[in-house]
Amino acid sequence: FDLNRCKSKLLDYVKSAQPGLVKLLSRQLSSIVEGDQKANSLQLAEILVTFTYDVIERSRRRSIQEAILLARNANADDEIRKRLLDYLQEGVGAESLDILLEQTEVRMEPWRQMLDKIDTPFDAGEVRGLAIRALESYPDHPGVLLLRSVSEMMCSDANDVTASQTIHAALRSSKERYGLTDEDIIETLSWLGDLADTRTTALRLPMAVAFYQAKAEGLLSKSVTSHGVSLLKSLDDENVDAARHVAFLSEATDGLETATGLVRRVVSDINLSKVIGRAS
Repeated sequence: FDLNRCKSKLLDYVKSAQPGLVKLLSRQLSSIVEGDQKANSLQLAEILVTFTYDVIERSRRRSIQEAILLARNANADDEIRKRLLDYLQEGVGAESLDILLEQTEVRMEPWRQMLDKIDTPFDAGEVRGLAIRALESYPDHPGVLLLRSVSEMMCSDANDVTASQTIHAALRSSKERYGLTDEDIIETLSWLGDLADTRTTALRLPMAVAFYQAKAEGLLSKSVTSHGVSLLKSLDDENVDAARHVAFLSEATDGLETATGLVRRVVSDINLSKVIGRAS
C-alpha cells in the first residue's frame, strides 16, 4: 500500500471528471498522513465515495429541476420545441465552454466574457441550453451557474426565481468548493451590477435576493458583503430596496428568536428556580 500513489490516482480521477474540484480535493488529501494502512484506505475510500455520490446526486437533482422548469414555463408546443433545440445544439461559445470546464484553476473573468457576447434573446437561449447541459455534469460549477442565471434573465421567457436560485448556488460554491478569491467574487458582483444597471434591469431583483440570502447564511466574507451591500444600494431600485428590507426583518426575527430562546432556558433553569424560591 503506497499512500502517495493512491492520493495521486484519486487526484487523477477527480481531474478527469471535475477539474475545478482538484484544489478542494488536494486540501482534503493533505490531511491524510502516513499511519495505519487500513485507516488510510478507509479515509481514501470515504473521500472517493463522497465525491462520486455528491456529483451524481447534484447532477440528477439538476436534471430533474430543469425538467420541472420546462414543464412549468413552456406553455405551448413552439416554446417546448425552442427550449429543446437550445439544449441540443452547440450554440454560442460551445468550444470556449469545453475549454473552461477543463481548467483546474477556476476564474470568473472568462465566464463573464462569454456572457458579454450575448446580443439577442436568441443568443441567450442558446447559452442557457449550453449551461443546462453542462450543469448535468458540473452541477455546482460557479462559472456554469453564472451562465445559467444571467442567460436566463436575458431570455424572452425569463424566470427570476430560477435566476435567483442559481446565483445563490454560484455564491455558495465559489469559495466553499472552488476556492475563488474575494477579489474575483467582488469583480463578478460588480459586473453583475453593471449588467443589471444598463442592459438587463430584470436581473436586479434576482441578484439582490440571492445576495441577501447568501449574506444571511454567512457564505460571504466581510469584504464581499460590504461591497455587495454598497453595490445594491447604488442601483436605486424599489424592488432591490424591498429585498433588503425583507432580509433585514428576517435577520431581526432570527435574532429575536435566539434571544427569546436564551431567556426561556435561563428562566427554566432548575438552579435559578431554587434561588428565586429562596428569595421569595
